[in-house]
Amino acid sequence: MSLADNQTFHQKDFAHESLNFTEFEDCSFEGCNFSTVDLGHCSFISCTFIDCEFSMTLLGRTAFQDVHFEGCKLLGLYFNDCNPLLLSLNFTNCHVKVCSFEGLRLPKTMFLNCDLSEADFNGVGLKESSFEGTRLERCLFDGADLEGADFRQAIDFTLDPEIVNLKGARFSKCNLEGLLKRYDLDIE
Repeated sequence: MSLADNQTFHQKDFAHESLNFTEFEDCSFEGCNFSTVDLGHCSFISCTFIDCEFSMTLLGRTAFQDVHFEGCKLLGLYFNDCNPLLLSLNFTNCHVKVCSFEGLRLPKTMFLNCDLSEADFNGVGLKESSFEGTRLERCLFDGADLEGADFRQAIDFTLDPEIVNLKGARFSKCNLEGLLKRYDLDIE
């Protein structure tokens, strides 16, 4: 296994790199391309990704521990293929579209000002997570644990209180419509 420690990568295109079994610790990636890259068995510990591109990136057994994505495009990723041990992710100003988090435990995850359109959160443990300023259009949350989650500034979400744990979750009066859509009410 190769190790990269405390390095900064600028505008690097990893598309033709073999990264399997590489460990990155305390690294920063700025403007890098990881599209279609196989990150299988890689480890990212205390790393930051800024303005990076991840489209159809393979995440089989990838370890993300204390990782922050900022301004990144993450399209069609299966985060549920990641190594679940110590998995810790946070997202700010990211496009995280058509991604799957199904079945993961991600307590206290921050999704700040993101677009999570069509993400799959079925069965995900998101206790005390925040969706501040985040679009959740056509996201799936069946069986999710959203206890204590903050949806006060989230937009375009649909949650079914009968199949999602919402105990202690926070909402604003303005966005309660997302909890009532299943009843096909005319709310004015």
